[in-house]
Amino acid sequence: MKKIALTVCAFVLGAMALNAQNNPEQIEKVSNNAELVARDAYVEFPYSKVMFATKSQLKAQKFKYDEYKNQMKLTHYNGLNVVASILSDIMTPAKEDYEILVQYGADDAISSIQVTFFDKDIYEHILRFADDKECAVKEISSGKGKKYTFKYGGYDFSLSYKFKNVQHADTFTGTNDKGNRAYSSTSTQDFSYDQYTYVVETGIEPVSDYLRSKAGRKARREASGKKAQSSADFL
Repeated sequence: MKKIALTVCAFVLGAMALNAQNNPEQIEKVSNNAELVARDAYVEFPYSKVMFATKSQLKAQKFKYDEYKNQMKLTHYNGLNVVASILSDIMTPAKEDYEILVQYGADDAISSIQVTFFDKDIYEHILRFADDKECAVKEISSGKGKKYTFKYGGYDFSLSYKFKNVQHADTFTGTNDKGNRAYSSTSTQDFSYDQYTYVVETGIEPVSDYLRSKAGRKARREASGKKAQSSADFL
């Protein structure tokens, strides 16, 4: 188990050395929310140390704050901390890659954390956690993956995986002696991998300028009598 915990999130779970007792102001914000009175503020679960970390502590671990979306994000790609998303379809992520996203509500209270990763050991570790805690796990299957949901310590959890298939094409162009284009050929490569997503929701409403702007656009669209077009409109 220790070996698993030290893979993707070693620096988060170890170097941060965070716990609820070290973050009284975060615990106070959580406990002051009327919806969370019954919650055990000291509960431990996978990535709970991220949940109880302050913004300054996350920044010290190279998380980047997006003020417009009111989010903290860390992207780890091939052993490097980078800004670009690891979810681009033109690259195949390594087992060690991951992305941690922390969404905030009002007063810096955490609304949710989302971890995207590609290590099956971490996936199985979280499932064992739910089993060890005797959580009532619900399973939803689809053509290319599964999703599990459960509750623990007053939090809502979901764990899912999807099979991803990526096709990348490279075109090569040749020239003749006069420098004119003589031929071209295309080489196609197929890549596949499993993508895992782990989400913990606190029940606190997310708040950001991005969400307010999105809600405003929706309200204006509805006020004008327009609605978002869907495939159902063509049935």
